[in-house]
Amino acid sequence: ASALHRAVPGVSLAGPALANPVADFGYLSALVGVARGQVAMLTVHRYALSACAPPASPLYPTITRLLRPSASIGLADTLRRSVALAHANHMSIRWDELNSVTCGGTLGVSDSFASALWATDTLFAALRAGVDGVNVQMRPTALNAPFYLTAAGVQARPLLYGLVLFNQALGPHAHLLDARLTGSATAGLSAWAVRTGHRLNVVLLNKGTSVRTVLVRGPGTATATITRLLASSIWTESHVTFAGRHIDGAGRWAGRYVAVRQRRGSGGYRISLPPFSGA
Repeated sequence: ASALHRAVPGVSLAGPALANPVADFGYLSALVGVARGQVAMLTVHRYALSACAPPASPLYPTITRLLRPSASIGLADTLRRSVALAHANHMSIRWDELNSVTCGGTLGVSDSFASALWATDTLFAALRAGVDGVNVQMRPTALNAPFYLTAAGVQARPLLYGLVLFNQALGPHAHLLDARLTGSATAGLSAWAVRTGHRLNVVLLNKGTSVRTVLVRGPGTATATITRLLASSIWTESHVTFAGRHIDGAGRWAGRYVAVRQRRGSGGYRISLPPFSGA
């Protein structure tokens, strides 16, 4: 840091790319104490599950565990203490290594459609927790990569569609709103709301095995446009669509765009969610 400061005065550093900011929070505190003014961004790693864990471990990768709220919303919430530390010291914080399963991923879990639903939920939870930015970890041949390259071109994995759904909900001057699920049967459901200018984007996720119906009581009387994230099954590695389309080998959208227009009914917009889907 001193050498860089002499060579390029004013250069900002990011670090320490800490593998476990929960167990090793004291390391972050110590770094902030001695490096304030040199380190402008704290960086931390966090994964939901671990391919290096033994089968008896609660971190051993399964689809059921990846779909639990503790693996997405709970995972992001573990960074709140680190976020508070960074912001209290006028630093930003970046989740610079994020994915569903560490150690390269697990066949049938990190490359399944479950990873798409997990990704959307986790990124929204990170936004709510105050994280300033995220990098999704990928290696070209790893099972947890959002895409990989073949002789025929790009092969999009389900994870990439989960990232697309999150991105589609954002926009210029996006602002996360307070969205709450009420009722007696909300297990397996997630709801997120984003305001971008005069537009309200609501993302609904159903991680359950049955059809669920959600009444969206957002403000306004405008007609809603509904697009869906769907897959042939929770286990599929490739049969995924967003708004009726899929990503082809050239990395472009292919297929017919499908969106449904729905008028506001009594009390709001009634949205039906198939099992293991997003809208």
